Amino acid sequence: HLTPSGMAMTRRIFQRSLTDLEANYGEVERMLPEVGVPTLVVWGDDDPFFSTDVAERTRAAIPGADLVVYDRTGHFVPEERPAEVASDVLALLRSG
Repeated sequence: HLTPSGMAMTRRIFQRSLTDLEANYGEVERMLPEVGVPTLVVWGDDDPFFSTDVAERTRAAIPGADLVVYDRTGHFVPEERPAEVASDVLALLRSG
């Protein structure tokens, strides 16, 4: 999905899912306050689908969650920044 044609397909899928946010994401959003494990929200500052405002709302909805926003990174953070994400996840696990 990181190829140009893959990104185009992914963009179409997301655009369809964004037409009804409540139906497609409402249940997930309502469940976030119930997350009871250490959580790291990872986000790209160049995400073409969701702004960093959504990242902050996600972090705020999960009790005790941390947020890392990666510079010059799009929507597929673990694939675009695998070493950094792995390091940040290890740090989270070690801190618990």
